[in-house]
Amino acid sequence: MTDGQAETMFAGIRWVETSGKAICPHCACPSCYEARRPDGALRFRCKGCRKDFSLTSDTLFAFHKMPLRRYLAAIAILATK
Repeated sequence: MTDGQAETMFAGIRWVETSGKAICPHCACPSCYEARRPDGALRFRCKGCRKDFSLTSDTLFAFHKMPLRRYLAAIAILATK
């Protein structure tokens, strides 16, 4: 799985109600857009409150720096047991 595929899958799992479209964890605004960092890290910016957030913001994985592929593998292992 590539990084892009992992990002798409993680977003689909996290934001099921909007089919993977980002929702701001700060103000719950659905008007967010992608704002990648120069190093390629995926970030989103809210049009309502103008705050930045990532795919893992306000989740169990928020302050951990492992690749998303590992998180998805852990979710798959836990879900199948």
